[in-house]
Amino acid sequence: GCVMVATGLLMWAVKERQKYARLLAHGGRVSFGLRLVDGLNLGAIAGVPVAIGTYFWANRLLPIGLAARPDAEVNCFFAALALAMLAGLSRPTGRMWQVQLALGAGLFAGVPVLNALTTATHLGVSLPDGLWAVAGFDLTCLALGLALFASACWVGRRKALKAGKALKPRSAPHEAPGRVPEGAAP
Repeated sequence: GCVMVATGLLMWAVKERQKYARLLAHGGRVSFGLRLVDGLNLGAIAGVPVAIGTYFWANRLLPIGLAARPDAEVNCFFAALALAMLAGLSRPTGRMWQVQLALGAGLFAGVPVLNALTTATHLGVSLPDGLWAVAGFDLTCLALGLALFASACWVGRRKALKAGKALKPRSAPHEAPGRVPEGAAP
């Protein structure tokens, strides 16, 4: 369901941006509403993994004896989500998507490493001892980290392809590509 909602929001924003294509080509700007939706999409879709990863890190790093430890973990989640939303709203660009996805990837992929540094039940122990819940959690975090990293790379590749197409010179329709028109200096 979440993927369906996120996909719908992204598709709506892309369709709206196409309406502004001519205006943008001439140096215009998109509406405040579209910019707001772009920023909220970025913060909600790429920011939630950052917030969840932050929550997992807080779970490992906050002292066990902390009186309101569960509240502190939840506060870390919402603080990270708020920062991701603000970053998304301030710069709703492809680069920010890449940054937030990569940050989420690092947080998730780092959970098994952090678990190894802070507990005695890391993958080297949990797998041989058959602690499948602990091992499964670490392996799931690692897999999600790799998926987020692949997503960040995909966004970067798409951005590079778009930039390459924008820089590529176009030949006139009546000329063959690579051919110098008559009267032009080679």
